[in-house]
Amino acid sequence: MRIEYFVLLLFALSAILSCNRQPKSTDDPIVNAAADDPELEEAQKVAQSKLEYFSNSFTSSSTDTIFDFLIKADFIENSQHEHMWVSIIAIENNNFRGTLENDPQIINNIQFGDIVTIQKDQVEDWMIVNKNTMTWEGGYSIEVFQNRN
Repeated sequence: MRIEYFVLLLFALSAILSCNRQPKSTDDPIVNAAADDPELEEAQKVAQSKLEYFSNSFTSSSTDTIFDFLIKADFIENSQHEHMWVSIIAIENNNFRGTLENDPQIINNIQFGDIVTIQKDQVEDWMIVNKNTMTWEGGYSIEVFQNRN
């Protein structure tokens, strides 16, 4: 019986400790698309046309913990492309600075949690997520993939 209590104590301790840490990676699946996918190109045009709204929303709500502000961009290494999401923490000189929220599967020069900078013209998509209602604005590329399923 002593071993059972020890195992139970270890399990409880690891559960308590893991609740206080940030996740180290994501389990997002990779979705493949053609480089010249017309629907994704249109989604990017819509996102770019509404990017000022995203920026203004971030500026006016950046201290509000209800919302998460995310941008999707193309990361390139040795001609390999991976499109990933970044959680925005600042807008500086028309650049977005934030934390990489995906676990790269193709490229190796960045990793989950790294701080990255995205230029305005590199934005492929954006989302404003309301954590209370679990609803979002933006996510134009997500809509494309949802409509394909």
